Amino acid sequence: MGALRDLPLLDLTQLTACEPGAEDPIERFYLNSLNFDKEMAFPLYALEFYAGLNRGELKLKMSPNIIHVRSSIKALMEERKLALIPREEVVMKLLEIHKHNEKCERSWYDRIRYTESLNQQEYDYSLRSIDVKTPLSVILPDGTRQTYQSPHKDMPRFRSSASLLLILCNAARNLFNKLAFPLRSNLEGEVLGLLIAWIAPPTEFSSKPDWQELTHPFERTSDLIKDLFDPKEDSVPDLIPDTGSSLSESSLATELALHPEEWIQNPGTTRWARRIKKIIGRNLPFEQEVTNDKQVVSYAKEKCRSYEEVTRTSRVSVRFAPYLRRKPKKRTRDDISFKFI
Repeated sequence: MGALRDLPLLDLTQLTACEPGAEDPIERFYLNSLNFDKEMAFPLYALEFYAGLNRGELKLKMSPNIIHVRSSIKALMEERKLALIPREEVVMKLLEIHKHNEKCERSWYDRIRYTESLNQQEYDYSLRSIDVKTPLSVILPDGTRQTYQSPHKDMPRFRSSASLLLILCNAARNLFNKLAFPLRSNLEGEVLGLLIAWIAPPTEFSSKPDWQELTHPFERTSDLIKDLFDPKEDSVPDLIPDTGSSLSESSLATELALHPEEWIQNPGTTRWARRIKKIIGRNLPFEQEVTNDKQVVSYAKEKCRSYEEVTRTSRVSVRFAPYLRRKPKKRTRDDISFKFI
């Protein structure tokens, strides 16, 4: 046993429930069902809300929801007889984040992403068996086995790069389904506490399925300025020709698309001014497709800026430049570039 404890954290593929010599291939296992909303007592977006994630950000078909285990272990996990429990400080930190986000029902943008404190990395877990009568064995690097009889106490810790949040969700459900068996520690009670917290997400969060429309303007992946001047969206009366030509409305839209520099947006149009201010200054609760936590902080700071400050410092005028005609240069007869026609 002492030699086993001196080993580095073990991989889950080293765990088996088969006898030596029996075929036990490595297989893929989804920690949480792809039919999450139908099988759980709460929807997936509840987990996303309390973890500070975007709605729709958790992809259960992707690798964060997948672990690789041997066939015998997969069968036990499908029966919800095994659970991976992280260290106590990790669970308590996640509970702290959940309690903070629970207070952000009206200000979703103020939620804390759990990855800000718990980076996506390999974590180590203890293996909790629930009503497993068969012995479990650990296959050592030299091919020998260390076997543990039920209730499988003092087993080594295992590592996994799967999502900490999704592993905890799997563990909480397994412990909840086996409440007939007593909990072994206060830590398991804290894991169950997470499950209870996920059951009641804010109704406002659940009533906005089209959440991408609620993003902060500077988080859009498309160019808002280009969208603003899209002839399919803007009507012709909002655009006035700089040359006073008598083009038809259809040819005007075509000309605008091909040569935007020939047209100037009417700065006095009430609808245009109202739309610009709404795009830049609106108060929105969601961030979209954020690639890392530093961007979240950056966007949060940007959102707090006033409309006047944004227009003064965020290079909005530079983004407008391709769509606005430059002021014509005044030429005189003294100008060497002046030519008689």
